[in-house]
Amino acid sequence: MKIVTDDVDLLKFIGRQQSQYIRNAADFRESLCNFAEGGRKPSGDLLPWKKTHDVIDFQPGRTTVWAGLNKSGKSLVVGQAIMSWGGGVIASLEMHPDETLYRMACQFSMQAATPRDCERFLQASSGLWIYNKLGAVDRDRILGLIYYSAQELGCKHIVVDSLMKCGLGRDDYDAEKRFVESMVNAARDAGIHVHLICHMNKAGFEHTDDLIGARRFIRGAGEISDMADACIVIARNRRKEIEIEKQNAGANCDQTIINEWDALLRVDANRHYGEERTFGLSYDTRSQLYHDGGILRAVSSSSSF
Repeated sequence: MKIVTDDVDLLKFIGRQQSQYIRNAADFRESLCNFAEGGRKPSGDLLPWKKTHDVIDFQPGRTTVWAGLNKSGKSLVVGQAIMSWGGGVIASLEMHPDETLYRMACQFSMQAATPRDCERFLQASSGLWIYNKLGAVDRDRILGLIYYSAQELGCKHIVVDSLMKCGLGRDDYDAEKRFVESMVNAARDAGIHVHLICHMNKAGFEHTDDLIGARRFIRGAGEISDMADACIVIARNRRKEIEIEKQNAGANCDQTIINEWDALLRVDANRHYGEERTFGLSYDTRSQLYHDGGILRAVSSSSSF
């Protein structure tokens, strides 16, 4: 019985500690009214493509999972978004900084970047930071990087590319779940938006043409996308690429497929706004830019980003 009494006393003590978080509903009057006035429409940083603006945004304190097969273009898409938002920290643990920056320089200059283009890009990139570390990095170092990026550098966005390089054992789903949960908490506490890039399981995913529910093919723990505020899936239109190769070789090809989008961007989980939708994107090989089918425009119209 004494053990039960001790447990009750301990729970009462913990309850008094937690009382600081208990608020009367009326305490939320101002924030609730502001929320109602603004509506449940995106108001944070937006993707470079106008047709996505009423569906998804990227506010401080949130986490977005970006997923796709290997070489699907997910890192390219996120890099283009980071530049349009004025920069951030990119922890590309799978790619050398020169390669990461060159791809962004191409997007910035809207062509295959020359050394002069790279100079212009660097002069305009004062808000861009690179975590110069390749290979596996301990989870605590990643979490520390999130806090440092927000508090010391004043960044609004950090990209972690990718989950499989965060020092977690292969198929250790429980460790993945705990790490992503810690990352979500760190993003919220530090007031920074975390973009976590994940790989997909090829089996099954490549046969999902409309991408609805594609997040279920993310490699690793099923809770990865569940804990994030949003999940975005990127898919290349590989069957179009095959038809274009046939066309270039003078062989019979399917023109209907050739007229399809080069890539699909699927908002496949959207906790704050609810709407899930698939968007088509065109891709320019020389600049490595994605666009929405209109005139190809520069990533940033300002002198710096």
